[in-house]
Amino acid sequence: MWGRIRQRIWQGRSVRAHRLPRSSSRGYNSELPSDARSRVDRVINRLPRFLQRFALPLRDAPVTHIGSFLVLHELTAVIPLFLLTGIFHYTRWLPPYISEGKWVSDGMEKFGRYFRRKGWLGDDDITGGASRWWGRGEKGVRLIAELATAFAIVKIFLPFRLALSVWATPWFARAAMMPVLGRVKQVWMASFGHLDSMASSILFAYVRTYAQRTPNWREKSTDIYIPITNVRAADISLRPEFLALFPLAGIQPTDLITLDDMPPPAECGSCLKPGNTDWILIDHNALQGQLGKVYQSRIAGVIDHHEDEGFVPQDTGDEPRMIDKSGSCASLVTQHCREPWEKISRDPGPDQNKDDDFVAWDAQLAKLALAPILIDTANLTWEPKVTAHDVRAVEYLESKLARLSPDLAGYDRGSFYQNINTAKQNIGGLATNEILRKDYKEWTEKGDRKLGISSVVRSLEWLAEHETSGAPAGKAPTGLGTLLREFAEERDLSLYAIMTAFTAADGDFRRELLVWARDAGCIPVLERFREAADAELGLERWQGKSLGVSGDGHGLTIWRQHEVGKSRKQVAPLLRRCVEETFSGH
Repeated sequence: MWGRIRQRIWQGRSVRAHRLPRSSSRGYNSELPSDARSRVDRVINRLPRFLQRFALPLRDAPVTHIGSFLVLHELTAVIPLFLLTGIFHYTRWLPPYISEGKWVSDGMEKFGRYFRRKGWLGDDDITGGASRWWGRGEKGVRLIAELATAFAIVKIFLPFRLALSVWATPWFARAAMMPVLGRVKQVWMASFGHLDSMASSILFAYVRTYAQRTPNWREKSTDIYIPITNVRAADISLRPEFLALFPLAGIQPTDLITLDDMPPPAECGSCLKPGNTDWILIDHNALQGQLGKVYQSRIAGVIDHHEDEGFVPQDTGDEPRMIDKSGSCASLVTQHCREPWEKISRDPGPDQNKDDDFVAWDAQLAKLALAPILIDTANLTWEPKVTAHDVRAVEYLESKLARLSPDLAGYDRGSFYQNINTAKQNIGGLATNEILRKDYKEWTEKGDRKLGISSVVRSLEWLAEHETSGAPAGKAPTGLGTLLREFAEERDLSLYAIMTAFTAADGDFRRELLVWARDAGCIPVLERFREAADAELGLERWQGKSLGVSGDGHGLTIWRQHEVGKSRKQVAPLLRRCVEETFSGH
């Protein structure tokens, strides 16, 4: 399903169309649509060897440059072809030697078949064949000879045409291709690439892109909504729940558009100009870091279930502004997309098979959306998190599956939830550093102070033991304290927190919270947070065994959190507010 959608994005307008050429030091993903890649390869292979080195960079060029080259390659053939044909026809002259060669004979056969197929030339018109090419000719035979001769000359000049196309490609891309491509609608898969964000943004992008093509929903049909997974491609393997869900949703890991497909943040403004984009925020409502600095004014809508930070305009026109409490953002996206999604199912469009693709895609999308809702609400059993949005979304998505044939649906809620949840908990094969990266979010607060929070599905004691037991053979374990210091230093964090959520041996669901003021200037933030969060989060000084983490009471504190219904969705705003208040002098 998503491979087909991604291909349509490629054929339309994607973020990669504005990407810089790949540099090995930047690790850009240079994947192109297979048909475009093979065509470029065929063209390059037809060049003389001494010219191929000038054209090879096209294989890793931006899509706009690939498109420009292919257009120029055709223009340098079509324009001379008809220009020369006109000259030969009106001067009644054909160049000797060329008009008698094999290429002209081949051209005569090719154009003759085409003209006869179109009904422009009868079989009797070519009786006598080559004997009537010269002189006045009869009916359309003379025109075919002229066209075939022009075709032969165009083929002779192929190396020069290709060299001209390569030379003019950058100019043509700037002057013609990018203005023609127009505005790009992007769905930034925000919040840092977890299951809820990924599923929500793909569902939203699919429905909004395809629903425009149905006659009864929207007249406008030129926007392409592009979900970008805010992780590196290599980090997808750190999310076993993704890998468990993808086969059920018809997705390959390589189908996702990731940060590797974006230019470096500092260069986004020049490669992907703000005026060519609109940004729809999914599962967050504030664009952070360099992207926020460049594209803040281009935020056009939002669907989110976090606290409203006030960055999204109140009037978003045709785009949604939906910020509401729910267990999962996918529930809100499902609610927003329900009506247009139904219209797609009833009226998939003139170029799609309603009984084929769209029926299968409905089943895959329904499972894609169900996964985060069930995971985030513990199969709709976690009362502090379940809302009416979540219940209605699950009922609707399961009703779509129920309308499908059993072989397409293949769904049982209990086993489906258990399958995804078991995969999510299966982090034993990851290094401790990878576990901290797996579900990590970062914010830049007042005074460029960076706050990072890792969510982990195991206890702090488990993390410490895992770091010790997971040391490579022959290498002394670094200890959890050293690992945390390296992790925070690598990201230049002023404040770092770890939130754990796990089921203890006695069957109780528990949460732990570690907060480290790595920057000494943030120790007052930690004190303020302790005062503000003590009652709200039910904090109790942690009494576990030593974790090998130094600094407890001097910039680092660990608590057991008794209010287990309060997740990062509540803790992060509280920490960020403490940073704001501390450095604003409040």
